[in-house]
Amino acid sequence: MNDRIIHTYLSNQIHSYNEEKRNELLPGQTKIFEGGLIDSISFVLLVEDIQENFNIKIYPNELINNNFESIQSLISFIKSKMKNDV
Repeated sequence: MNDRIIHTYLSNQIHSYNEEKRNELLPGQTKIFEGGLIDSISFVLLVEDIQENFNIKIYPNELINNNFESIQSLISFIKSKMKNDV
């Protein structure tokens, strides 16, 4: 799966949690928490959605800032999980 598909999916999901910023593709460097795009409840929903959509398992020890800091870091994390969970 390519970066663009994952990027579009993440943007759409984050927008679904944050109605006021709909219909824009979030830049890769967009900070997910610092940018105020999601709160703690939205984060839990996002993790669940990612696991279901990409058929991966995200473990508690992987819920770290490095993996969820920005759209691009999240794309990289998802791709590595998809590669390693095969």
